Amino acid sequence: MNIYIESVKIELNEKAFGRIYQYNDDNTSVYFEGIKVDIAFRRQGLGTILLQMLELFGKCLGASYSYLWVEKNTWIYEWYKRNGYSYFKDHEDVNFIWMSKIL
Repeated sequence: MNIYIESVKIELNEKAFGRIYQYNDDNTSVYFEGIKVDIAFRRQGLGTILLQMLELFGKCLGASYSYLWVEKNTWIYEWYKRNGYSYFKDHEDVNFIWMSKIL
């Protein structure tokens, strides 16, 4: 079986970055990774804007769900919860979990 991943990197003024990808055999889901905001520009809403852009792009791809993995018990975990993400399943690394959101 061949599985291909299509990915797109989104960048906001070289201050915030994120990647969205989708497996060709599942057009109902998108996955986010590498969502980062330069430390000098945090707490200005760039992360929220970036996440909203990634989610909108996922909807444009026809996805109904978004998934990402995050370290448990961290501020970023709490941030994703505030942005509508919830526990999906355990990650292979016991310090991380998968989170999901309906788009």
